[in-house]
Amino acid sequence: MKYLFAVLVAVLTSTVAVASADGSFKPKAGFIPDALTATAIAEAVLSPIYGRASIVKQKPYNVSLKNEVWTVEGTLPKDRLGGTFVVRIAKESGAILHVSHSK
Repeated sequence: MKYLFAVLVAVLTSTVAVASADGSFKPKAGFIPDALTATAIAEAVLSPIYGRASIVKQKPYNVSLKNEVWTVEGTLPKDRLGGTFVVRIAKESGAILHVSHSK
């Protein structure tokens, strides 16, 4: 039973993260594994720049993954003038690659 538990823990751990030479861990699916995480990161980055109220008014967001880069874009209500934000985030590292807001 102890052996089975040890094997189960080893298998589960190996599918979740990989240890690097310096002892740090990196999730196999990357630090930004899904659209929900990408959206949360985008909001956290944009809020201090443009204000949280301005950002959430651009819901629903369009979120897509292409070439291992998440793109999170705001939408503009039909009755409103102005622009929308765009944030690009590296799936693997979580690096912010691009932040802009159209006018």
